[in-house]
Amino acid sequence: MRTIFLGNNGLISFVGTVFLLFLFIFGLPTPIGSLTPLLTIVIVLGALFNYRKYFLFIPREIFYLFLFLIFDLIACLIIPCLFGTYDFSIIQTKVNFIASILATYIISRSFSSNINVTDKKFFNLLLFVFLLQVVLVIVMLVNSDISQFITSFTRSSDQGTRVLESYAGARGLGIADSSAFGFAIVMGLFILLAFFAYKNNFIDFKYFSILILLGGVASISAGRTAILGLIFGVVYLFLNFKNIKSFFTLIFIFLVIIIAVAILLGIDRSSIQNDTLGYFYSYSMEPILNYINNDGLSSTSTEALQNMYFPLTEKQYLIGDGRYMDGESYYMATDAGYMRFILFYGFFFSLFLYSFFAYFVLKISLLDKKNFLFLFLLLLFSFSLHYKGEVVLFSIAYNKVLFLFLFFIYMRSIGMGRNI
Repeated sequence: MRTIFLGNNGLISFVGTVFLLFLFIFGLPTPIGSLTPLLTIVIVLGALFNYRKYFLFIPREIFYLFLFLIFDLIACLIIPCLFGTYDFSIIQTKVNFIASILATYIISRSFSSNINVTDKKFFNLLLFVFLLQVVLVIVMLVNSDISQFITSFTRSSDQGTRVLESYAGARGLGIADSSAFGFAIVMGLFILLAFFAYKNNFIDFKYFSILILLGGVASISAGRTAILGLIFGVVYLFLNFKNIKSFFTLIFIFLVIIIAVAILLGIDRSSIQNDTLGYFYSYSMEPILNYINNDGLSSTSTEALQNMYFPLTEKQYLIGDGRYMDGESYYMATDAGYMRFILFYGFFFSLFLYSFFAYFVLKISLLDKKNFLFLFLLLLFSFSLHYKGEVVLFSIAYNKVLFLFLFFIYMRSIGMGRNI
């Protein structure tokens, strides 16, 4: 395990670690299914052979987290029985989530306990994984032949095929198990982490600029929700407005946004001959064009999201319905995160779940006070994303990245490995 996770400092070790992290975070969909579960099993089994290092002592807050996740799983088994719905469709995701977070803990512990892995190296590894995905998305966006070749292997599922066809090849790009919302929120989180790495001098301005500019384009292709990562990142820099570096960075970002919007507004959609790029232009510019036409910063997705929130009965609000799916569709045809949870759990259990998540993040922020502001924004970011879809303690890929960061910060703060 140590050799895999940067036991050596050579290029082969670095490339191998980035490749494994990429597969673990994003997955590799194939015609026979994703390879991510297999990789998760290999990581957990590998750790079991060295159980003294990984399981003999588990940090207290992480131990409490797993206790809560097991409690949540048991509740998801009991609730459908109490309501007589016997809808256990949520269980598969819950089991996958626990296994994934366990593997995430193992990886984070490998990094945090390895004195060769500094904070700077850790964040550069994560951001290199992000950059690799960004390059893949942009290459596929501008070259339809490469896009068709890759997607013929990675987007064979019904959802992947539907996304590609519905958006003329402008979305569903890259290599990831999720082709829509799940992919977008992971990309948005990586953008936010790029701001954190830059503010802490883990990356320089040139690298930061590349990640934000190219990453912004790739993230919009994944989904406009990813823009929240940029917004929260700018807020983070603004609240850390203490030096000339922050001032010039904010000015640079605002100038780039203004110039980019001005150039894009001057483009005639009909002059774009590439169908994929044409659709990408329409998709990415839809809120701005609607605003210019006095329709507000709206889009088809925001209008659809508004319809996902509707009045509930008193019983649904208090204790839920114990239903998650209705045949092949989500129960009551809503995929908004807060609605999905309240329809299954009810308000009070949902609040309990949100409270524990907030407790876990805030507990770490109090142990690592120098990063309190960023961790608090990270908490708000997660709850903001949850308004659109199930994110908090549910979205697997997103929480892999989130908890890789949180576990690493936590274990370094309690002295598990030297912070160099």
